[in-house]
Amino acid sequence: MKVKKTLSNWLTTRYRLIIKNEESLEEKKQIPYTYSALIFVATLFFGLVFSLGFFISQRFFSEGQLTSDNGAEFVRRVKILNTKIDSLSAQVQGRDFFINNFRNVMGGKVKYFNDKDTGKVLAPTIRKVSDSINPDHIDANDRKLREEFEGSSPNTTSYLTSNEGSQNLKSLYLFAPLKGVIAKKYNPRQKNYGVDIVAKQQKSPVASIADGTIIMTSWTSDKGYVVAIQHQSNLISVYTHCTALFKKRKTGSFVKAGEAIALLDNKTSTKPRLHFELWYKGSPVNPEEFVSF
Repeated sequence: MKVKKTLSNWLTTRYRLIIKNEESLEEKKQIPYTYSALIFVATLFFGLVFSLGFFISQRFFSEGQLTSDNGAEFVRRVKILNTKIDSLSAQVQGRDFFINNFRNVMGGKVKYFNDKDTGKVLAPTIRKVSDSINPDHIDANDRKLREEFEGSSPNTTSYLTSNEGSQNLKSLYLFAPLKGVIAKKYNPRQKNYGVDIVAKQQKSPVASIADGTIIMTSWTSDKGYVVAIQHQSNLISVYTHCTALFKKRKTGSFVKAGEAIALLDNKTSTKPRLHFELWYKGSPVNPEEFVSF
């Protein structure tokens, strides 16, 4: 009759491990063991390994050790790296916010708030802007004051009223985006915030006026390809009615002064025309005052 083995029998049954010479079959050593002894030895071994690893980690990576002389340099580098990461994250968020707002402006959707009640903020209203960009939203009193001021200075053609800002722009050397003839001049009263330049050739490249970063590229049926570039001194240049963009000229790309960014190509008998605008600190300026065409 076969005896049924239990867990207790399985753990306490004695076995013997015999080690022999492979060639002569001479018996070299005998090792008695049971499964309970093997489990105990294995548990003890893994417990020692875990304890040793825990001790080493506490010894070399504890806060006190890292702040000692040996770990001071490591802590300093980690703190500098964290500071740089936070700074880069803030810059990226600010850049994305600026680009999104500028795209809304160029797309003809500008949000304004009417705060008649200082304790209550009303929901923003979306106002459509015509072919060019509306630089400011002003109330009736401000509009009347501006009309009186502009009426007293008929020679003033730019919304840039700061002499210091004007001098800052004039100190920059700006390339002409396109060599040609001015067909339509800057006239903010007629909501024309740039100049129209007729190219001398049928196929003409459009160049960046200065070093900068492309912050927007888009296409519309009435304006064609539109490119906006952020330059130093809070200056933005806008190029519209382009026929094609060069492949490498994408949003976020850096361009140098005089580098071609787009192409004008009118397949009809008339010569191609570029609409060019300059914006300084959020206000349009007359390109002819700062660029030699």
